Amino acid sequence: MLFLLATLACNSTSELDAESALTLKAISGEEEDFAANGLSEPDGEDRPELFRPTCDPLGEFEERKAEYDADGSGELDESEKGECQRGESGPHDIERDHRMMMLGFVYDTDLDGELSEAEHAELFVDFEVRCEVLHAQVLEEFDADGDGELSDDELSTAMDAMEAERELRREEMDALREEMGGEMGPPEDGEHGERPEPGEGVPPFAESYDVDGELSDGELATLRDEARERIRNGEPPFEPPV
Repeated sequence: MLFLLATLACNSTSELDAESALTLKAISGEEEDFAANGLSEPDGEDRPELFRPTCDPLGEFEERKAEYDADGSGELDESEKGECQRGESGPHDIERDHRMMMLGFVYDTDLDGELSEAEHAELFVDFEVRCEVLHAQVLEEFDADGDGELSDDELSTAMDAMEAERELRREEMDALREEMGGEMGPPEDGEHGERPEPGEGVPPFAESYDVDGELSDGELATLRDEARERIRNGEPPFEPPV
């Protein structure tokens, strides 16, 4: 619920940039549906299959980026970025934009507003560990015969459980929609103000770490350390500390 409220409480940017869209696609997988309030892509087509053959978000990022790199330069020019944005965009850009904003609080350690190659590498390492942990959790729960793989029947059971989790999330969203009078889009005319950059102001998901209305260096460091640990443990990244 905290994740959903954080998503609804902030303004959205007009469009998720190409690198952010590819990053979110690379760290998302069906296994995330077993992690409450995780960072998976919303329901839609062309999502990674449950139990991806390997947990390699960096490889997935580079492979998908190469699909848009028409001239083979290794980088996306403006035209290729536009094609990527069109190819990866969808009806849930508001939610995806805020997922990326949250990740920025954790991994944009130099506070320059974007993820450097080194910061990106840290993110992908953490989500590789997360993927493996979530796979192990799904196996432990649904591998009834203990052979280390999901049979067709076991996979069917897992998929049913996943659909139940999705239905629960849909009910949460419906409840929030009703609570907000049917409005689920971003607030108009800056009703809630501009979204803070890391270290400037406190977004809803970080409020539990703050004591005076602005995240100090120490509070931001604590948020980052605990969020990264939760990500690696397969837990919701921004659940308030107990």
